[in-house]
Amino acid sequence: MVTDALLNVSLPPTEILSVFQPVVDTIQPLLIKISLLVGGLFGIYVILLLARVYYERKKVHILEDIRYDLDRLNMHYNIGYSAARKGVLSQLICNIKSHYINKRIMRDHARKHK
Repeated sequence: MVTDALLNVSLPPTEILSVFQPVVDTIQPLLIKISLLVGGLFGIYVILLLARVYYERKKVHILEDIRYDLDRLNMHYNIGYSAARKGVLSQLICNIKSHYINKRIMRDHARKHK
């Protein structure tokens, strides 16, 4: 049995290293290039991620400024604005009041034009 004879052969560690040294020398430059490529891709990904975060924060700041300007214009023209949002109860009370006010305006308008 040839396989049993091969299994029982033991080589010293220095000979094992010398046997695989050409393979290691061949693969090592390839591994270095792959590690640089993977590290470079990861670095590019991190840089792009940071750039995206920066521009998104900038965009949010611009949108907040736009909302502020719109709120100021709406306040100037007596239109509802985002800071004046009301709860359900106060909105219901406001709707009831506006209903009675509109009724009174229509009644007064009808009296004037009789």
